[in-house]
Amino acid sequence: MKTETKTKNILARAAGTLALTVTRASMTLLLALMTTATARARVFRYCDFCGHETWQSVIGNTATCTSEGAISYKCEQCGFMSVEEADALGHDWGGYSHVDATCTEPGGQRRTCNRCGATETKDPEPALGHSYLADGTHVCQRCGEDAGVVSYIDSDGTEQTQDDYSFIIDGENVTMGNLSGNRDNWYAVYGNVSLTRLEFYDATANLILKDGATLTITSTTAGITAPWDGGTLNIYCQADGSGTLTITSSSSCLTTNTAINIYGGNINVTSTSNVAITSAAVTVAGGNVTATGKTYGISATSNPITITGGIVNVTGGTAGMYARKYQSTNDIILGWSSISDRIYANGYIANGGSIIINRPL
Repeated sequence: MKTETKTKNILARAAGTLALTVTRASMTLLLALMTTATARARVFRYCDFCGHETWQSVIGNTATCTSEGAISYKCEQCGFMSVEEADALGHDWGGYSHVDATCTEPGGQRRTCNRCGATETKDPEPALGHSYLADGTHVCQRCGEDAGVVSYIDSDGTEQTQDDYSFIIDGENVTMGNLSGNRDNWYAVYGNVSLTRLEFYDATANLILKDGATLTITSTTAGITAPWDGGTLNIYCQADGSGTLTITSSSSCLTTNTAINIYGGNINVTSTSNVAITSAAVTVAGGNVTATGKTYGISATSNPITITGGIVNVTGGTAGMYARKYQSTNDIILGWSSISDRIYANGYIANGGSIIINRPL
């Protein structure tokens, strides 16, 4: 604290009015008497104006580690009022000690202020993140927290929840689902997950990219497949749409027998020798989709390629989009649902069919 005293008259005392004197001085006695940040008390001291030694009432804020204090005195003899100010005290740091990182809190060398409890960390260690198994239990193996239900944005843009799902975790050739291929299954990506291949044995595999999550697949074969007859892959995001799927493959990045439907998320797929995304039918209804293929970015083998929303950027060595036909014609249907949606391809081929532009109402 500063020990010098500075006095400034703000109001002149005349005809019974009060004068206000502002001083900056030591408040050791006063601080000892006050027990809260804002307090009322009485002290026995000399009045700066009338000179009487008398009780004075006190109200004000004591100084803290980071904030200045200001205490008002009022003489009970003459009514004169003065104010004392005190500098912020500054932290009273203890010594550094190591704190282990947890699933949600960073670690490092940490010290604590003995006065206010504030903490300061050096040599920080990042939070570990939760550790889940791919067994549908949703319970962290490190801290025991249950992830509970997972939310997602459905095909209509409405937030839904799902409680029967499994996490996708790190691995190489990962196989998920019911090998009998007779049910729909739900999966979620949390944190940063790296794979060399992901194969779904489901009638329908529903993949949720949680906000902030990244699923990275680097593969010498197909990246994500649903090879079962009738296999469909649906990709969803959460409210922020910040989940990311990145695939680099020497074969197709996303391939199923029946359909691939992308409803959100950041999808970045690159095939160095084949089609990036291929199925009987491919739909993009949201998200930010970039597909780059050696031949085509997106290929549909028997049903249309349908774009109804999102930001879509598709390129291929031959064309960006290719709607093939076997027994009938096939179309490419392009549309949008908001003014921020964009569609780009370096070429469109509708083999025997049409390129249809659907304008929103």
